[in-house]
Amino acid sequence: MKKILIASLCLLFLCLCACGPEPSDEITGSTSSEEKASLENSTVEQAKTSETSELAGIINNKNNESNLYAETIRTIKKNFVSAPDQLNYLHYALYDIDENGTKELLIGESYTGEMRLNSICSIIDGVAVRQEEFRSFGEGGYARPSTLFENGTIRVDRVDDTIIFYYYYYRFENGELKHQIMLIDNTFFNENDYFSNKDPMKRTPITKAEFDRVKKEMEGDGQVVELDWKPLAEYGR
Repeated sequence: MKKILIASLCLLFLCLCACGPEPSDEITGSTSSEEKASLENSTVEQAKTSETSELAGIINNKNNESNLYAETIRTIKKNFVSAPDQLNYLHYALYDIDENGTKELLIGESYTGEMRLNSICSIIDGVAVRQEEFRSFGEGGYARPSTLFENGTIRVDRVDDTIIFYYYYYRFENGELKHQIMLIDNTFFNENDYFSNKDPMKRTPITKAEFDRVKKEMEGDGQVVELDWKPLAEYGR
């Protein structure tokens, strides 16, 4: 009798377990097929949005720099249609001189292995503008390669037949490249002079100590930027 009673109780227990409610997705943490599909679609859309945003950033960057300088490059190339070999001497570099977030276009030429900076263009109100105040060779004499310092100053050197060294200094002011001062190192006569941009026709004698002070003020710690020059003919490729 006891055996029959125990068997009946076991059978009743098994029936109760079989008839009990199934565990819900909320309790077990499982995900329905619809929820899985929705999650996968959301992930794909997020990835597409991220890629689109990244691509837009690349396009905007090109519009702010490379694309806006493209017309300037085409104009330069047109001037060398009749002399294509000379175009091979021209190079370009992109560098943010004034650290405003947009790179300037630097055009240089190399005939003897030394790169001489010829002109500089910057983006003003979305348009490429050549900095007209910048002069690469001064007023005659032999021009040496220009120097771009990390503090944003550009120095153009010239030496004439009497061994007088001229240093022209340029800096950006409110988006425009302005001539700051010209120092003259007259080593042949053992004296130093300088011109200021306020009165370029007035030559004011200064001491060697003052010459060195102004030179350091312009050049900072003397750290020079190594520009990544590339052939102008390959621009846009």
